[in-house]
Amino acid sequence: FPPTNLPAAPPTVGRRMQVLQADLVPSANPNSNYYCDSIYLHLQDYEAGNQLNNASYKRVTVGSLNSSGYRLNPTGSTMLGLPGIYAWEDNSDTVVINPIDIPNDGRVFVASDVIDNGNGTYRYEYAIYNLTSDYNVNGFEIPIPAGANITKIGFNDVNSHSGEPYSTDDWAYGVVDGAVVWSTEEYAANENANAIRWGTQYNFWFTCDAEPEEGEGVVDVFRTNSSVDALGVMVPGGVANPFDLNSDGCVNGGDVGIFLTQWGGPGFADFNQDGVVDGADFGLMVAAWGCG
Repeated sequence: FPPTNLPAAPPTVGRRMQVLQADLVPSANPNSNYYCDSIYLHLQDYEAGNQLNNASYKRVTVGSLNSSGYRLNPTGSTMLGLPGIYAWEDNSDTVVINPIDIPNDGRVFVASDVIDNGNGTYRYEYAIYNLTSDYNVNGFEIPIPAGANITKIGFNDVNSHSGEPYSTDDWAYGVVDGAVVWSTEEYAANENANAIRWGTQYNFWFTCDAEPEEGEGVVDVFRTNSSVDALGVMVPGGVANPFDLNSDGCVNGGDVGIFLTQWGGPGFADFNQDGVVDGADFGLMVAAWGCG
């Protein structure tokens, strides 16, 4: 340090971490927690096989806006040797994080968490963090059972800057052959495609009416056009009973109370999907009455 022979970078923001202002406005992000993640690099450390503990993270608080931007104020202890994806465990008792070693390459982490929406659907959240993979990641797949309904598929990445040549195009996503699939271009088509490069984390999510269980996803490797299994992630399992609105295992009076709050509108109790919650939907609920 300092590094040499770096390309020119724009003043003020060049080679600095950039965060969307909308993500930092305190009034627009109530109850949000913020963390900074850093990776230290050293050639001899890598050659000695010590590269897997070089990432650490620390919580920060967001100060007020001034002429220089929002100040991020470090607080608490630095979590030494743990990449920033582990901050998710600080905020959820149900998140599952697993390391995945890509053969002849490096390590990425895949994390998953599931939120019960309380209406017979679940929000499935995933993150992939690239710690040391030079081959990078350009695809992710989560299997879904037959009959499961998938909505609100989403994706979030980070933009390259300061002269980096990498694409900033969002990944394509959809339901393909019994799986929710996210993907970007292959290496043979575009060496500068928007792959998950080292020191970077991307996020993925969708909503499903199937209850969660531990399963297996797939991570696609960018440079080798191959894939590795992501074991131990949470995936949709058995399809939940759509009439059991409070998820207590029975269709009964408790569900009727929830059903009536949707009456006349296009809510989640529109079982026949005709655009309105009405007597026809109530008839379907009565037909499913009972437990089991």
